[in-house]
Amino acid sequence: ADDLTSTTGSAPAAARDEDDAEDASEDEEDEESEARAQADLADAMGEVGQGEREELQTTAVPIRNLMGKIRKITTKVNNSPTVLLPLWESKCQLVKLKPRQLRQDVTTRWNSAYDSGRLALEYRAAIDAMVSDRT
Repeated sequence: ADDLTSTTGSAPAAARDEDDAEDASEDEEDEESEARAQADLADAMGEVGQGEREELQTTAVPIRNLMGKIRKITTKVNNSPTVLLPLWESKCQLVKLKPRQLRQDVTTRWNSAYDSGRLALEYRAAIDAMVSDRT
């Protein structure tokens, strides 16, 4: 469900190879980011009690997973102006939303994760239509 390149099935081989190389680079960055997040969570958990630790674990992990999915969708759509961007625009129009560029969260930009999540929630119908259209 995370890989959107298969939604069209018509991408040229060179474009797919380029997308694969970008995916590998993004996956490495995601793994590094995940490792940092795990270390930060471990540090925070060392400072809290057992009950707070369990609550933090049950609330932080799903949010982090959701933001990772949003980040992956955003990156793929924004980096594919010939294949996925037109598909994104058509799905927005299909669900009667004005096509907008998805915003990606940036570690150094304050509040960008919130903006990215808010926009993804607002455009959830278009995202669901795009992800579920795997023909």
